[in-house]
Amino acid sequence: AVHWGACGQACPEFGGVPGRCVAGACQDPCVEAGRVACDGLCVDVQTSADHCGGCGQICAAPAGGESRCRAGACQRTCPEGTRLCGDACVACPQDGVAQTACDGGACVAVGCVPERTLCGGVCAVCPGAPASQTACAGQACVATACQAGFQACEGACAACPGAPASAFACDGAACVATACDGDFRACGGACSACPTARVVRTACADEACVADACEDGSLACE
Repeated sequence: AVHWGACGQACPEFGGVPGRCVAGACQDPCVEAGRVACDGLCVDVQTSADHCGGCGQICAAPAGGESRCRAGACQRTCPEGTRLCGDACVACPQDGVAQTACDGGACVAVGCVPERTLCGGVCAVCPGAPASQTACAGQACVATACQAGFQACEGACAACPGAPASAFACDGAACVATACDGDFRACGGACSACPTARVVRTACADEACVADACEDGSLACE
């Protein structure tokens, strides 16, 4: 192809591929073959992973996934249970999840089945009765209010002491008495019956209510 159309007239290259002289005309051999000249080769840009849709357009596989050039478009796929987020296939939450989405480089839940609640990108199980109100605490669903006789302590409904207890508070995950009716005193989180005969003052000794002062000034009230 050094004398195409006239003596000494060289047939140029097409994308690094030497042209062909056909009937006095210089033609791109790749076009004749239904391909495109890229880096000195005739390639099919419809299927080439290195020249997908055009020269130099690499169809790279995501980390943990696969890629394939189809009809000039790069299609990247991830295994079941993962999602393409950025350039990597990342694991998605599964339990109770109805829909997922990418949050930065992480796959998070954005929709849950009816019996779950979306908390922090996962589908959490909320406590049932005696819980009367719930809310998210990070990725957990916790009780924030409870039915009568219970108190929300550390995200769960703890059973509170019954009568004569009249006021309550949380002690860790337990509901304890802080005040009592009648001749009872809150000692160690429970209502303890206090001695009354000749007693002028009581105190708690662990979970027991004991005499602390008597009418005659002694500590032994009989």
